[in-house]
Amino acid sequence: MSDVENYLETMCLTQLSCSNRGREDWKYLSIEDFVLKEGQMFTAPDDELPEGVSLGTVKECFKNCINAVVLNLYADKEDDYFYCEGYALGIIPMLHAWLITPEGKVVDPTWRDPGTEYFGVAFKRRFAQRQTMKQGYYGLLDAYPSRWPLLQGIAPKEWRAELNLTGENV
Repeated sequence: MSDVENYLETMCLTQLSCSNRGREDWKYLSIEDFVLKEGQMFTAPDDELPEGVSLGTVKECFKNCINAVVLNLYADKEDDYFYCEGYALGIIPMLHAWLITPEGKVVDPTWRDPGTEYFGVAFKRRFAQRQTMKQGYYGLLDAYPSRWPLLQGIAPKEWRAELNLTGENV
């Protein structure tokens, strides 16, 4: 088990032991529960960004990545990159966003030194765009002002991007 998966499981167990059982009518207990159940491990990226991808603003991963996908900043075709959100391991596991190719290759345009583990969920471009516009802020998982719609149980067919994964990228 990876360090990020271990962190997510520990957080879920801690939340349960603290009687934080979430809302009865919600599908997921927490952001960590959602990522653990719906996410997957991706291979850490190379130290260098692919040609044509530039570093974004530090500490603005959600904005950097959603804008790149929605505005097709790095795309030759519409789905060159998908928006991915979950937990990445730098020094500690933290909520983070990155780009992902249809083949599952991580591209992190925010961290100057890429993380060593990436565990998250790839979102359909249209869903990420609609949800961001509807919310009026960046970040799909920690959407507290809009009452965490993903945790309430939006059907995966609405948001999950279909990737063409190979063994080397998972």
